This record gives sequence, structure tokens and C-alpha cells, in this order.
Amino acid sequence: MCSYWIFYESVELMKLVKNEDEKGELAREIIRYTVRPKHIRNLIEKFVTKYSGEKEDPYYMAIHWRYDEKDWKDEQCRRRPDFKICKDFELMRDPERLSDELGM
Repeated sequence: MCSYWIFYESVELMKLVKNEDEKGELAREIIRYTVRPKHIRNLIEKFVTKYSGEKEDPYYMAIHWRYDEKDWKDEQCRRRPDFKICKDFELMRDPERLSDELGM
């Protein structure tokens, strides 16, 4: 699944969505009323179709490369210390090796 499908995954907002209280309802409304514009959704659909074919479950990977080592470790390794990149951050600097490690 590409990151465009999950707009708020790394935001505290997603934790609230499951709540049945007033904050949960507000979080759900924020997501409902801040969808990407139709032309952006269409562009993304065309991209997915072009680069992954007509597969029902397309096989491709999107990586957010903006992370620096401290940012990555603070956010990702805190939650998943056994993640390969947390053990060997050099993987993030070598896309070929990363894809090999991930079995792609």
C-alpha cells in the first residue's frame, strides 16, 4: 500500500480515530473533510496502474527518504527496534541493498 492511501498514519490523529468520544469523532471528521483533491487522486491512480499493472494487489514500494538517521530512529525504531534498518541504518543509504534485504 502506498503512502498516499494513509494520509495520517504517523500522526497522533490516527490514535484518536478509534475513540468513541468527542475527540474520536473530531479526528474522523478531519480525515473525512481533508481528502486529497480529485485531480491528485486521479494522478495517483494513473501512476499505480502504469507502474504496477492491473493487479488487484499491486506490488510496489514507496519510501519516504526525508528522514535523517536521528529522525528515523526516534520515530521508527522506538516502536520497532527489531526492524532491519534500526539495526543497520546504512541500508537507508543503499537502495539496491535495501531492496535485496527486503526481498524485492
